[in-house]
Parts: sequence; C-alpha cells; structure tokens
Amino acid sequence: MTRVGTAGPNRQLWLAAAVPTAFAGFGLAWLLARPDTPPPSSLLRVVADCAGVLAVGLACVNRLDDPRRRAELRNRARLPLIGTGAVWLLAVLGLAVGLAAESAGVGYGRLDLGTLGSYLTQISTGRLMLLVAASVAVLLVSSAAARIGGTDRPLTVELVCAALALVVLPLTGHLSQRAPGAVFALAHTLSAALWCGLLAAMALTVRSRGAWARTLPRYSAVALWSVAVLVVSGVVDAALQLDGFGALVATGYGRILVAKTVILVGLLGAGWRFRRGWVEQAAAHRTSSALSLRRAVAEVAVMAVVLGLAAALATVG
Repeated sequence: MTRVGTAGPNRQLWLAAAVPTAFAGFGLAWLLARPDTPPPSSLLRVVADCAGVLAVGLACVNRLDDPRRRAELRNRARLPLIGTGAVWLLAVLGLAVGLAAESAGVGYGRLDLGTLGSYLTQISTGRLMLLVAASVAVLLVSSAAARIGGTDRPLTVELVCAALALVVLPLTGHLSQRAPGAVFALAHTLSAALWCGLLAAMALTVRSRGAWARTLPRYSAVALWSVAVLVVSGVVDAALQLDGFGALVATGYGRILVAKTVILVGLLGAGWRFRRGWVEQAAAHRTSSALSLRRAVAEVAVMAVVLGLAAALATVG
C-alpha cells in the first residue's frame, strides 16, 4: 500500500509535466495562426497565465476542506504560493519589457529605460502591466511575510491579488480592443482559473486518502459550475470576436479557437467520466492518494495545453 507521504517530495516534479504541455499548446497555436503568428513575448504570457492560474488555486484550495482542517492545507499552500508568485512576477516583468519593445518597434535588447518608462506610464497596456506586477508583488510579499513569521491567517489578500492580476492581464492583449466582450472574457478567465488552478493546487497540497475523499467531491461541484460559466462565456466571446462561421477556418484566431474547443470537449468528457468513477471512489476511500495524484496531474497537463492556446489567443487577431 502507498504511504500517505510517499509522493509528497516528488509532487512538484509530477506537476512540472504541465509546463511542456502548455508550451506545446502555444506551439500548436503558432502553427495554426500562420501567417498571423503570436509575437515572441507571448511565450512569457504562457508562463504568466499558468502561474496566475496556479496562484488562484493555491490561494483558495483550503476552502475545499472541512473548516477544522483548512489550516493544514493553507499552511501547505504557502510555500508553493511563494514560488509561484516569484515565477509569476518575473514573467510579468519580462512580458512588460517585451510588450514595450514590440510597441516601440525595436529589438528586446535595444529597448532603453526611457522608452520602457514611457510605455509603462503613458500607454494604457503599460499601466495595466504595472497594476498586474504590483498585485503579484503584494501577493508575494504577503505570502512570504506569513511564512517567515509563522502566521496562520486566511489567504484572502493573496486570493484577491491573484484574481485581480489574472483578470487584468488579458486586457494587455487584444481584449483591450474589444470592450463589448471584455466582461465575458474575464468571466471565462476566472472560471478557467478555478477549474484548472484548484486541481493543480490539490495535486500540490492534498496528501492523504482521507483528504482526497473530502476535497475531490467539493472540487467536482466547483468544477461543474466553473465549466458552465466557461462554456457560456466562451461561446458569447467567440460570437462577438468572429465575423461569421467562415472565420473559424479563415483566420488564425478561429483555427486556434477550434483547437481549443476540441481539447475542451475532450476534457469535459474525461471530467464526466472521472466524476462518475474517480470522484465516487475517492469519496468512498477506495482510491489511494497516489492514484488520485496521478489522475489530477494527467488532467492538469491536458488543461495546460488549453492555457497555452489561450495565451496565444490573447495576441492573435
């Protein structure tokens, strides 16, 4: 029998499998979008989006457990949240530099501080990048202070900062040019973060069969509502963005959207199957923690492909 903590030291490595699949999704988007390919800075957007989704999940994963047990998950989430926040902040800062260089029409290595400063203070997308960076910095400092000080407090500040940064980031892409669909796109972003981020956070923090039995059914309920919002908001946003059904094959945006939809449909089918099998077995304590971890990581890895496609969609018109 697998011991409770057997997979603990390796779960970060297991979840790291989602990183190459996210870049695979971006690579697929790059091929589908040709000749209107995403700019190079979009690679950093992939990292920023993945880190943001994970941060949202880590900041609220403890809410899936019983009230008297939430402190344990909360404390386990703090260290990964610090690491995720650091990666997120570096990606956002790098993305800001990349966007400034692309806006000025110069190479990344030739961008001077004056041009960068002008972009961050005078251009709307630059100011939004400052807001994202500030939110992530507050998240990082708050998490680190609680960890260093040994303070057991709710992750409310971290959750608010993560959610704010995550919904503002799409506004730095083409979403800034299509205000009518902004509300639906932001709802799409948050629902995707809950669906994917919570499961990824569970893979990092849930370590026993009993904990999976308590948290997985609650995650399944949250995922059901998140997917409902995800589908409705995605359909409305696509209808507002595309000029007819022909655009689904005639434009890079449409082709990426089709690929994203196909993978999402596959995920929904797998999710329904898991809901009838894995969730019921886990709730009845008939599934080991190691098996639940493997299933969670496998599902997150496929979700990461969608995140890579979504990052490309933010900059492909």
